[in-house]
Amino acid sequence: MLIICISANSFADTYNWTCSSTQASKKDEVFTLDLNGIDWTITHNVQKGSRYSVRDGNTPISLVFGSNNAPISTLSFVTDYFKGMIINKVSIKAKRHSKANTTVATKINGTEIGVAKEINATFQEISFENLSEEVTVENGFEILFTNTSKETKSNGGVYISSIEVEYVNASAGPATPVYEINPENPEVIIGEVIDFPEISPSNLTYSFQTDDNEVIELNTIDKTIKGLKIGEATINFTTAPVEGQYLAGSGSFKVSVLGKNPQISFENPSIYGKVNTGVVWQQVTITDPQDNPGTVTYTSSDPETVTVDATTGVIKPADVKKAGVVTITGTIAANGDYAEGTASYQIVVVDPNEKIEPGTTVFDFTTNNPYGMTTQNGGGSFEPKIKSIAGENETVTLTFGGKYRSYNTSNAPYHLRLQKGATLKIAVPEGYKITKVGITGSDILGTYDPASGNVSESDNEDPDGGTFSYVWIPQNETDKVSEILYTSPSGSSAEPTQIKKINVMWDAINSDQKSAQLTFTPNVNGIYVNEIAEINVANNPNNRIITYSIPALTEDDYDIEEKDGKLHILVSKPGSYTLEARSVAGDGFRDGFAIMRLNVYRHLMVSADNAPLEKDEVNTGSKTFITINVPENAYLYYKIENSSAPAPTADEITDNENQLPGYELYEDGIEIPAKTSGTLNFYIANYGYKSPIRKIALSFETGVTDIDANTEDGVVRLFDLNGRQINGEPEKGVYIRIQNGKASKVLVK
Repeated sequence: MLIICISANSFADTYNWTCSSTQASKKDEVFTLDLNGIDWTITHNVQKGSRYSVRDGNTPISLVFGSNNAPISTLSFVTDYFKGMIINKVSIKAKRHSKANTTVATKINGTEIGVAKEINATFQEISFENLSEEVTVENGFEILFTNTSKETKSNGGVYISSIEVEYVNASAGPATPVYEINPENPEVIIGEVIDFPEISPSNLTYSFQTDDNEVIELNTIDKTIKGLKIGEATINFTTAPVEGQYLAGSGSFKVSVLGKNPQISFENPSIYGKVNTGVVWQQVTITDPQDNPGTVTYTSSDPETVTVDATTGVIKPADVKKAGVVTITGTIAANGDYAEGTASYQIVVVDPNEKIEPGTTVFDFTTNNPYGMTTQNGGGSFEPKIKSIAGENETVTLTFGGKYRSYNTSNAPYHLRLQKGATLKIAVPEGYKITKVGITGSDILGTYDPASGNVSESDNEDPDGGTFSYVWIPQNETDKVSEILYTSPSGSSAEPTQIKKINVMWDAINSDQKSAQLTFTPNVNGIYVNEIAEINVANNPNNRIITYSIPALTEDDYDIEEKDGKLHILVSKPGSYTLEARSVAGDGFRDGFAIMRLNVYRHLMVSADNAPLEKDEVNTGSKTFITINVPENAYLYYKIENSSAPAPTADEITDNENQLPGYELYEDGIEIPAKTSGTLNFYIANYGYKSPIRKIALSFETGVTDIDANTEDGVVRLFDLNGRQINGEPEKGVYIRIQNGKASKVLVK
């Protein structure tokens, strides 16, 4: 975690400290803080209750002084570390609260050097250069933040992300400068101008020149570089000596000149086609360059489904061969001052001879980079590439307009974000109709064209569990809607639409088939890897024939058997999966579909007195301390079970949906008293679902020697750990089993 970094350049050496992590929440007005091995005395004049702390919800992570109701008046960082040094430059990355009026200044030997600078309400880098004027630090170095806001309860805090101090040893001789160039290899597009890269040490006098004047144009007065021709150029520089500090030096860096980006596009991001009927094919539109563009070629992502003429982009009816989804890409070759460029559109092909069956397509935006998008977590950039996507069953398409992106922050995990006025078109092919759209997310307050009909309570039920945030249904049962356009609100107070999932249900036009009504109860289950688990079959009120599968796994990774009204499942890979139940349409019913989240857990590592267990048994001849590695974001509950353990009372039964009666929450370990017999039972749970209970046998050597094991009659005899023979059904616990002259220890569960 980056909090504060101190970097240094010495005449003799270059020192680089690794940024250390400091997590704190203090109310002390004066205290010492160790930052990367340097002690700073920090004083802050604040109202009662103010504190400093680390905030990781900011970008970047910051050390924060003050709070909403406790603004700082002054904040001082002082250190004697730089005594005997000459400080050349200080760079501070910080921001203030919105209502504060905050400045920052530097002091050497108690005297302010340079002019105090204002801090903005957004993160910025504030630099103080040429501080030293060859003044040696004798009585300390100080960084002082001051807030002059007059409001009693203003947001007067300050966020500090980094402090960088560049200094030299006053007693050392001149050193050869070591240059740092940022960026090391700058890029510029033909015709555009960029600034010189930043080069340190910053207190040197630099002279620049290049021999590649056909590729770039240098302006050494304004310190800018203009791209003239595609290629690479070298810029050389020299630095004059600085008395007592630096010798003369030289260096260089390379600049890449890139071609301009051509502007090409297709009119429609997504279209439908039919097998052997064809498609309304498209050619690229070139808006830049308008003269002498490069050669355009076309390719298909799946020529076995759709073939495209590489030169013209033409797609003949015979080129549309089978149902599926393909992407047609147009590529314009680099030419003159322009680089290569591409654009694409999507074709969803349906087979008109196949019977249209009702179904559901789910679009899930709760993962990183969904559907080829680039997930972003801030800033003002939006999705540059993906204009349209098709669902897994190659029927429904989503087409986007305006500003949109896949988005993820700590406050709003992965979702599709539609900015103000952005559009989302949901479409199905000819011969299909949309029967329902269920959207999960927040701020889904835009308009729909056509508008939705009246939604009943049952329409809000999400097949994945829970309820939809918004549901669209046709206004009339006879409506044949094949496209729905959602427009995000655009008012001044509107918020972006945040979509996690979209469920689109469709049917054939004029279909009167009934729902199969398949469901799972519960719809979440936990099992252990490589162990057969027994769970409920899907609820099937209409007696449809059901098949079960886990699509994310291969057939070799799992086994499902329906037996005695239960599903017996074995999964060989840990993870979180979707168990699907499907029935085929027929007899007046639609395709049936139900899903269950299946959490497959690894066996947890259990240790006794820090030694990992190889078997699920522990010798409790002496007091034993059990530790268990609990997965992140989960809880573990346990109990010690033996014949003498009392049943839980009503007071011990909790309302916690994760906690079973008689079980305790695991924290740092479990102490097992000496000579405990029975079992240690435990399970992991989170969000209302639980793993199977795992049992660890607890037993100890009793020294029993009077059990006669010399029997060869094949009869099984059980003895307790005190040597008493058990007649009848044994209770839960550990016993000694004798058969045919052989003794073994057994656990009765």
